[in-house]
Amino acid sequence: MRTTQTLDLNDARAIIDAGIAEAEGIGNPMNIAVVDAGGCLLAFARMADAWRGSVDIAIGTPR
Repeated sequence: MRTTQTLDLNDARAIIDAGIAEAEGIGNPMNIAVVDAGGCLLAFARMADAWRGSVDIAIGTPR
């Protein structure tokens, strides 16, 4: 039997918060995307002054 762990919105927010803290720590604003096991977006954050072009990259949206 295979078990699949899932994330909920609270998990996604915790991951976003950790990503923001790391980005602030290295002084590099980021776009941070959290997706579920199926690749569907759960949460997204774009920090001030983050490169706008990386929004699509973070989410994984093809251009």
